Amino acid sequence: MNKEKVILVVDDSNIIREIIVSTLKEKGYNAIGYDNALEAKKFFKKNFQKILLIMTDVNLIDYDGLILVDYFKGLNPDVPILILSGYPSKEMLKRVPAKKNIHFVEKPFHLEELLYYIEQTEINDGSINDEKSDLKSKNNW
Repeated sequence: MNKEKVILVVDDSNIIREIIVSTLKEKGYNAIGYDNALEAKKFFKKNFQKILLIMTDVNLIDYDGLILVDYFKGLNPDVPILILSGYPSKEMLKRVPAKKNIHFVEKPFHLEELLYYIEQTEINDGSINDEKSDLKSKNNW
């Protein structure tokens, strides 16, 4: 586990963001959460080389999460991103950028599913192994 690397969590739901960040910290990861795109963009711009993985909600109060993904990828095309959404639709899934290391995770999800993706990112030098991307999970918070 690389303590110098940061997992960036962007979700405007305080409960979801806090549970993800606190769970990651309990597991020994360096995690930081933001409830808005502006602050997340500022943090990423200053620290993009330190980011292990980004988790972002699609429907943020202040911003379109998929546009935020494009912003992150514009600064660091190799950064792995998990897009989180409780409201997936065919139209929304078509908008997910067709770029390297972007994966969709449907809410609700098991925290173990997120931990799996993080572990795969570490094992594969920043590339998410997609073997379990078809996981259909239910939230157990």
